[in-house]
Amino acid sequence: MKKKKGTDVSFCGPFKELLQEFVRFKCSLGYNYYTEAVILERFTRMAVDIEPTETSLSKSIVQKWMKLRPNETDTYWDHRINTLKQFAVYLVNTGRKAYVPHVYRRINRNRFTPHIFTFKELQAFFHTCDTMSNNRAKTTKAVVFPVLFRVLYATGMRISEALSLKLCDIDSTRKILTIRNGKGEKDRLIPLTDGVMSYISTLIHTLHLTSSMDIYLFCKNNGGKYDKATIYSNFRTILWKSGISHGGKAYGPRVHDFRHTFAVHSLRNMVLSGKDVYCALPVLSTYLGHSSVEATERYVKLTSDCFPAVTEKIEEVSKFLFPEVFRETD
Repeated sequence: MKKKKGTDVSFCGPFKELLQEFVRFKCSLGYNYYTEAVILERFTRMAVDIEPTETSLSKSIVQKWMKLRPNETDTYWDHRINTLKQFAVYLVNTGRKAYVPHVYRRINRNRFTPHIFTFKELQAFFHTCDTMSNNRAKTTKAVVFPVLFRVLYATGMRISEALSLKLCDIDSTRKILTIRNGKGEKDRLIPLTDGVMSYISTLIHTLHLTSSMDIYLFCKNNGGKYDKATIYSNFRTILWKSGISHGGKAYGPRVHDFRHTFAVHSLRNMVLSGKDVYCALPVLSTYLGHSSVEATERYVKLTSDCFPAVTEKIEEVSKFLFPEVFRETD
């Protein structure tokens, strides 16, 4: 099914043409912008209800939009307000009058520090995965989860990318996975080790002997895709059974930390094998599907923190590469 774009959304009211122009501009830069366009569509409905003849982005309209709604999460509020702020900045930059709100974020992603699994923790986690059993007859988790979590750690792919893999994305001969429409709508190839390919092959022979090529690799009994909430719930259970403490919601470890762990362990291995960190970072950045090397540079500090033995090899780089914070957008 074709992925929707921001331009597929219909706006209403006096801001209709301006928003159409703004969203076309965002899409021309390569953004999908569908989620943000839906938010702005809701804004136009609110604006028509309270100021049906207002044609400028006034302070009163913006402040009404900024009010926290009942049961609204800080994350969604942050996204909703900053989407409108981007529109306001665009209007000002193109010579129109608009009130640009000064937004203090309710969430601070920059202060997040990912959990880097130790080798001992990984061993315990995968042992628990391998010994788990099905509590219900119609579930594939005992077969799927040991492979899924190993693939996440061994490849560094995002959980959304892994859950979207289909059988047609697996090239067993060349030992390559194809990620389609990843973050930023990018496709990329993921090479696999013999060990990881062996696990995937076992999964295919167990679940997919008669499956069509458009079936999800990590599928439920009905062939459907597992949702992230189910994965996270079982992930928490496996952590507990493995003796790995969890700090509670928003503190982790989280499923996404397998990606961070992969990056840190990969950088460690490259540095210890004698590769220059300047050469290692672009390779790792491309592999992870980052939009820039800057997003990958943050792993240098994490590698130094987790593996002091490599500190001497990268300390000269770390003096100016290390930010004090870690952004959770990778």
